[in-house]
Amino acid sequence: MTRAKTIWVVVADEAIARILEWPRRGSELVPVEELTDPAAHAKGTDVLTDAVAQRLDERLRQQRFDGLRIAAAPRFLGLLRKHLSPQVNAVVQEETDKDLIHASNEELSERLMSEERAERRAAKAR
Repeated sequence: MTRAKTIWVVVADEAIARILEWPRRGSELVPVEELTDPAAHAKGTDVLTDAVAQRLDERLRQQRFDGLRIAAAPRFLGLLRKHLSPQVNAVVQEETDKDLIHASNEELSERLMSEERAERRAAKAR
């Protein structure tokens, strides 16, 4: 039997990056961790994009996730793309160049995981 894919979602702007996971059950993303750099607006976003990229690379090597979706402010997304390792880039399933950092987990689930939510609802109805 093959292991179900674990999908992580990164939602970020220039000062905060939230990492969420699509749970095996349920229909809402759950928090994994949050990385912050309050001074990022003053000193640039390279520090945070590098930290996010390193964290994702570490977690991928630990087999914590198999698929990745990213929703980030356009400037941050562009910088993050440059910092991601080839291995992490290979599992990116979707990118959204929009700042959704203040969206609730429910809102993010609806916007970024709509197909998976629909599949779970359909399976429940059977």
